[in-house]
Amino acid sequence: MDQISATAQETHVDVEAVMRQLDEAGEKLPVEQLRLIQRHRDLFISPLIESIRQATTSLASDGSYDGNAAYFAYFLLTEFKAKPALPAIIDSVSLPDELPFELYGDAITEHLSSVFAALANESLEIIDQLIMNREVNEYVRWGGAQTYRYLVRDGVLTREQAVEKLRAHLRDALQNNDSIITEFLLSELYQFTPHEAWDEIQQAFRQVKIDPFMLRLEDIKKAIDEGDTFFEKSLRQCRPTGFSDAVVELERWYALSDRPIPKTDFDSYQVDDDDYDDDELIDSHLFDDPATIRNTSQRVGRNEPCPCGSGKKYKKCCGRN
Repeated sequence: MDQISATAQETHVDVEAVMRQLDEAGEKLPVEQLRLIQRHRDLFISPLIESIRQATTSLASDGSYDGNAAYFAYFLLTEFKAKPALPAIIDSVSLPDELPFELYGDAITEHLSSVFAALANESLEIIDQLIMNREVNEYVRWGGAQTYRYLVRDGVLTREQAVEKLRAHLRDALQNNDSIITEFLLSELYQFTPHEAWDEIQQAFRQVKIDPFMLRLEDIKKAIDEGDTFFEKSLRQCRPTGFSDAVVELERWYALSDRPIPKTDFDSYQVDDDDYDDDELIDSHLFDDPATIRNTSQRVGRNEPCPCGSGKKYKKCCGRN
């Protein structure tokens, strides 16, 4: 009998049954099972990782996966800061095309950089490889690039180290005519007031057609002129790294949950109206907007028309937040 099985018997936890209940969860969030896992996290880390591996294999083989365990595992393993889960999560979000969204939905665009910051702060080469992998979904790659800002905020990297990494990725993207990630890398460099990368940024705007709704060269120049004030503002608007309580987070995401939606640790991250002048409001979509986090209304599908009226798909417009 292995150590996990022996411990499970001692605590009277039927690990297989709980994992099965997670996988079969339907319209109601399985709070009881999730709380039990939190109380016995050491018993469940390996099964949670395995659920992600199995889901990845299923999606890779035939493009389908009907269970829910991997979705819950994504949140729980991040709360647990279970770094052994990183390779399985990387493999799952590296699935081609839209398959990562089949598994995790919009938790990819809203939380992937926060998840990476919690689990990959000692494995940055994995994030570098993900950003450079042109077979990976563009929003997953962008999530990788956003991770550097979290790591600077958390004191893992210096501003200069993060800028140098982003510059290296930008040079690689330009050399390979990788226009999609070029646009996203520019949007991330922008947050760092990147005066040292100005020549490369200008080259990028000459070489690649950058959507002005996404970013303009004059925006970057203005940020550079503003300097530390702009940079510190961008750090303040990062979401918290990881999840302090996965159940609280999931209660906001689980569309059909009938439970009251509690306050989260992110509610303490308020944006001061004085941080913005009128000219900056048009660019506020480039930040992680706390108002989006607290929105409990029905979510817009990524392929539906954007509600802002631009005529673009949501994923190509405001869904880029």
